[in-house]
This record gives sequence, structure tokens and C-alpha cells, in this order.
Amino acid sequence: MKIIKFLFQHTNKLKLSLLFTLGAITGLVNTLIISLVNNFINQTMEPTATNALYYGGAIVGYVVLNIIFFRGLIQASEKLMVGMKKQIFNTLLTKSNFKKVTTHRDSIYTAFSSDINTISESLLLLVHVIVSTATVLSCFVYMGYLSWKLLLLTIGVLIIGVSAFVLIFKIAYPQLEKSRDLQDTIVSLLNQILDGFKELSIFSRKNAEIESLTNEKVEEVYGYKVSALTKISITTILASTLSFCFLGILLIGFPLFFPAEKEVVIGFAIAFLFLLKPLEMIISLTGSLSRANIATDKILNISKDLKVTEKESVVGVLSERFLSFKNMNIEGITYTHERKNESFVVGPIDFSLTRNEIVFIYGGNGSGKTTFINSLLGVYKAETDRILLNDEAIEEKVWNLFGRSQIAPIYSDFHLFDKFYGIDHIDKDRMQEYLEIFEINEKVRFENHGFSTTDLSMGQRKRLALIAVLLEDRDILVLDEWAADQDPYFRKKFYKEILPWLVNKEDKTIIAITHDDQYFNVADRLFKMEYGALEEVKEVAMATIEG
Repeated sequence: MKIIKFLFQHTNKLKLSLLFTLGAITGLVNTLIISLVNNFINQTMEPTATNALYYGGAIVGYVVLNIIFFRGLIQASEKLMVGMKKQIFNTLLTKSNFKKVTTHRDSIYTAFSSDINTISESLLLLVHVIVSTATVLSCFVYMGYLSWKLLLLTIGVLIIGVSAFVLIFKIAYPQLEKSRDLQDTIVSLLNQILDGFKELSIFSRKNAEIESLTNEKVEEVYGYKVSALTKISITTILASTLSFCFLGILLIGFPLFFPAEKEVVIGFAIAFLFLLKPLEMIISLTGSLSRANIATDKILNISKDLKVTEKESVVGVLSERFLSFKNMNIEGITYTHERKNESFVVGPIDFSLTRNEIVFIYGGNGSGKTTFINSLLGVYKAETDRILLNDEAIEEKVWNLFGRSQIAPIYSDFHLFDKFYGIDHIDKDRMQEYLEIFEINEKVRFENHGFSTTDLSMGQRKRLALIAVLLEDRDILVLDEWAADQDPYFRKKFYKEILPWLVNKEDKTIIAITHDDQYFNVADRLFKMEYGALEEVKEVAMATIEG
């Protein structure tokens, strides 16, 4: 079973082996209690004080062993769950990239909201399965001791039952897999509803179609799960039916053909009745463990798909000589956007930047501006011919480390975090100055290592986002259509006052994607992006644009 293999791969093997051994011993104690009951019934043991102590000791042993075993396996399983969550977070934050995360976004949500909980719950059920399996095996030994003929008959009946179970389960398992796969689709639809709630609220036909589709998918999950779990429950009914038939054969038929062994029938029947409970436990938990197996597969596949190659990973510490940016020159930067039936190439582009420079990039929608920026930042893994940083040739890995520590982007679809993560100390006076410069001080204050509120207009949220990156003290700011959501007054202030202030007072270097051509003269250099090619606009052309 995959979940047990997964458990052994990700926990202490010695400790887990000892726990499984303890579970097996618990099963043996169960069988010992049954043998003592049989001995009292057959009067091979007298009801003496000594025998009562034996019986009481067996019960105490059963209780103590179960508590130790249950607690140990629960601790191991919950520790595994903590490890799995940490591993996914670690993979997301340090061993993956933008494209992989966005591609698997819905699967990641489902893994956290459903799969991990399914595995956690099933590991608790695994406690019962282990004890029940050990009990069944030890009962077989005891039943063989009572009568090998009856044991063979019992095994024959079980083979029939197991064969029927396997046949039914092969039909049910794919339905459980389909129901799990549909969960990703449902989460995807939920994300679309949450992200596009405004659009849905004002277009009734779109709203109705989304509602119809979500209902359809939820009903599909319902259908698959009901069908699969009904089939699995039939195996429980079949097991009980076979048990009743076997007891009839045992109590009525067997004494007719083997009268010499009539005395062992009662003891054997008691042992068999005791055997039924753990057997039914194992069968009834099969559905839950099957879903856990599917969930385990999903978690492993997500972790595998999210990981980047060693070449793509960005791990290490940036050398001190690159911590202060002076200049950079990247030659031949190229990135290919793979689409269904075509590809769009950005580059090859040669791009240079000097400290305290203001560079504007403009171009039509789909021309490749944001793709170029993402390639420059290392969000997209682009090809480059040569990279110079502070007049020194460096490897792509060093550039990616530099990008992560010294370049601060604010995307057009930015996310504003509720806390200042990665900043140990905030200077309150500095914060207040920023709030006043960005004219947001009457609505927002510094509170609990974050902004007091982010429930503002898009333009005001962008001001907070820029304040947040300024507090991070990174050398280069990359602003993607930052002024697009500002009112005319503040847009003018941004270009005429804030950008010069950022360069002269805050010692920043600016790369800005913008279409505000009336302010192109603020830039030290202007570039036009068209069909994936970046071309610098010379002074004469800039004057024409301004004209």
C-alpha cells in the first residue's frame, strides 16, 4: 500500500518498525484473551484467583499496548503531515518557479484543503488496520492449533471473499480517482468565481452558466463517490454473508462429516466470531485508505512537478561586492513563450542599466514588455549570452541571486501582503514620511508590523505597495503600469516629484513600463517594445513623442 510506503520513506524507519511490531504484539494479546476465554468455556482452566490474575493481566496488557501503539503512530502520522506541509511550502518558495506554480495552482489548493487531511485521517485509521491484521493472523495460528481442517475451510472461504473483494475494488478504485480529479476542476471554478465575482454579478448569463457547470461537477463527484463507496460497502455485506454461511457449515455440516472433532467446533466458532470484527474493520476502512492512496499520489506528483532542475534553482548567498548596484549589462536575453499552436519569442535583447537611472519602456498590449521584465528578473528562465554586473562577468545563477535581493518589482497584478515580511525593523518616522509623501497618511497608519488597512482603491493600494518595497531597501525598482490607476493629480505628482525623489533622495534606479507619453521626458532613456524586440528611442524621437 502506497501510504505505508510513503510513511516509511518520510519518517524514522526504526521507530516506525518498532511501532508496527508493537501493533502486531497487540494483535497477539487479543488472540491470547480469546484462547483464555475458550479455555474457561471448555473448562481446561479453572476459575481460580491465579487464572483470574492471568486474564486480568492480559486485559491490562491489551490496554497499555494499545495506548502506547496508538499514541506512537498518531505522533508519527501527525509529524509526517507537518513535514509534508513544510515540504510543499519549501518547494513553492525555494525550489519552484512562477510558471510551475501558476500551472498547478488549483492542484496546490486541493492538496492543502483536501489531500493532506485525507492522508492524516487515514493514518489514524491505519492504527486499527494494523492491530486488526495482526489479530487476524494470530487468530489463524490459534485456529490452526484447534483444527487444521477447519482452518483450511476458513481459508477457502476467505479466498472466495477476497477474490470477490478484489474484483469489486478494481471497478470502484477508478471511480474514486475520477472523483478526486474533479476536485481540482471544482477548485478552479471556485477561484474563477472569487476572482471574477464582480463580472459575474453584472452578467446573469455568465453567472448562470458558471453555476450550472459547478453544479454539474459537484454532482459528478457525488455520483462517482456514491457508486464507488456503495460497491465497497457491498464487500462488507458479502463478507458478513459468507461468515454466516461458514458458521452454518461449521456448526451444522462439519460435525456430521467429522464427528470426532465435534468438541473443537464451539471453540473454533468463538475464535471465528472474534475474527469477524477485525476482518470487517479492515474491509470497511478500505475505501478511506484507497482515497488516501490517491491523495498520496497527488501530493507526490505535485511535489515532483513543482521542483525545478538544479540548474534552474536559485540557492546561495550573493557576494558582498554585488550588494551595492553600480551598473549592469545583459546581452542576448531571449525567452520563448510556448503556446498551443505557436510560440512568441522575446529577444534577443541587449539591455544595460546604470545606478540612479530612470528607464521607461512602452509598447502595445502583447508586445512582450512584461515578459521581458520577468525574464530580466529571473521569474521566467530566459537564455542569455553574457551578463555583466558592476563591470564583472557573472553566471546566470549570480544574476538570479542579485535579482532576488536587490530588484523590487511591483506588477500590474501585484499582491499587497498584510505584513512586512522579511523586514525585521521598521523606522516609524520613515514610515510616516512615506505615508505623507504618498498622501495616504489620513487613511493608513503603521500597525502590528503592517498597514492598518489595505481595504482601499487600486491606486491607493499601489501606493502602499511602493511604500512596502521602499522599506525593503532594494536598489532597483521595477514598476509595471504603476501610475495607470492613479488620479490625474497624483499621476502628475508621481512623474514630476516622486520619481526624481526616488532617485535623488532614496538612491534608487527605476525601470518603469508606462504609456503616459506626456511624461516620457522624465526618463533618462526610453525604449519601445514591439513584437518581442526592444529598441531605444533616441532624443529626436522622444521630442516627437512629447510634441
